[in-house]
Amino acid sequence: MKHTTTLFLIFIFSISSFAQVQFPIIATSQTSDAERIASFSVEGAGNDRLEITNATNYSGQFVPTIWAYRQSDNRHVLGISTSIPSTIDNGYVPLMIFSTSIANNIQLNSPSEGDFPWGNTGSNESVVNRPLFQWRNNSKRIMTMTSSGNIGIGKENPFAKLDVNGNINTIKLLNVSDESYLINSNLIENALTKILALNGKTYNWQVDSFPNINLENQLQYGLIAQEVETVVPEIVHTSNEGIKSTNYDAVIPILIEAIKELNLKITDLETQITVLNNSNFNNVINANNKIISISPNPTVDQLTVIISIDTEIENAKLNVYDVNGKKMSELNIIERTSTITKTIRKENYENGIYFICLNINGKNIDSKKVIFK
Repeated sequence: MKHTTTLFLIFIFSISSFAQVQFPIIATSQTSDAERIASFSVEGAGNDRLEITNATNYSGQFVPTIWAYRQSDNRHVLGISTSIPSTIDNGYVPLMIFSTSIANNIQLNSPSEGDFPWGNTGSNESVVNRPLFQWRNNSKRIMTMTSSGNIGIGKENPFAKLDVNGNINTIKLLNVSDESYLINSNLIENALTKILALNGKTYNWQVDSFPNINLENQLQYGLIAQEVETVVPEIVHTSNEGIKSTNYDAVIPILIEAIKELNLKITDLETQITVLNNSNFNNVINANNKIISISPNPTVDQLTVIISIDTEIENAKLNVYDVNGKKMSELNIIERTSTITKTIRKENYENGIYFICLNINGKNIDSKKVIFK
């Protein structure tokens, strides 16, 4: 087998050494059959062989094809391999290159310079329109790579770098979100409104109507792309064929901010309930004891709080709580009048939402939500 391989390589290099002679091996043209240019095997191998053939039966045309056949056992039929010594296992140049290009005005004589193969007197250009590579199982197209670098598995016209007609099973899928790549980073606004406008649905695929697509014949859970597009158009993609897809990963940060908004509403309600529960309903406090106003709200500097406290009140305090109900500060109020002004400075608090509560005789009777920016 080694001797045969050596002979094959000598044969190939012999062709290269006579590169200045156009097509040193010319097979006899068959009128209606494809030509077998060369056939390689070893003694006693039966039909096991490697052939260089012409893959068309049209006269005057040549579609060179390497074809291998094996029937002796079930080992691999054809292998293409390369080797290097460890001393040159460095750098960034790949060991194998599969290349395509548009080469106009090629010269078939051995060139002294120029692009391979045979020195292009014009300029090499990238293929733009046709697919570059395709893997097939007989006539069934398994995988296609387009001239833009898109790879389609089970799809002939992929519109993404990886376009799969079927399920993908993976241990982990990572999305790059490094801050060094980003600009215009902002918190998502009105996230809860967006989520409430979306509709999670169950549905079934039209399996019989699209037999060429690997659609599952079982109940599905998801979002309708056309509906999502009316709410968050940035996360819907439309292919060249007009088919819409939804970026489900982009829904996650919207959900996160929506949960935060919902949590603030819950906390606000809980604080109001706490105020009501702590009120002494058996001894109704005069309605004049209240927080009249807080301004500006939101604020980046300080808040001016105006409150009203009747003269008969023994103890009065102004308490500040965070959204988790933790008391952040307490201010005793000694004045008793209908217009009392107090100042709360932002420098004592981090950015966020807080609740200012008026505590009368140990009971929170009134509260307001404030925002420090």
